[in-house]
Amino acid sequence: MTEDNTQEYEATVYNVVKEGENYYVTLQEYQFTLFVDHSCLHDQEAMQALSTGDKLYFRLFQGELDMLEPYIESAQLSAMSLRTDYDQIITLDSYNENTVLQANNIKVVLISLSVSFFIISLLLIVLQVYKFFKRKQHNL
Repeated sequence: MTEDNTQEYEATVYNVVKEGENYYVTLQEYQFTLFVDHSCLHDQEAMQALSTGDKLYFRLFQGELDMLEPYIESAQLSAMSLRTDYDQIITLDSYNENTVLQANNIKVVLISLSVSFFIISLLLIVLQVYKFFKRKQHNL
């Protein structure tokens, strides 16, 4: 994500709820909830200090609000950057680093699964060939 393909919005914090390690921020000016993934946080303490009435600046994909307009009341949107006048809570760099890390983890899992399926398939083929030749020798 960059400043070119995201759009910054300004809002006032209505409520901050922590569930597990993640946060949900409701805003006075918008009907959606901001989802804040703990693994994207640049400044954990600044996130914990966030409270009702704080001015907040956040970035979303460009046009994301327009696309979700019919569903906005029930939407939970991921903040790609999040800051106050004094602190950077999520930066675009921390968001991008987390995204790359998650993508790499998915690649490792998919490669591992593919290799496992390949080995299992190979073993099944070898077993079938072995049974075939054993049966053929038995019939002779």
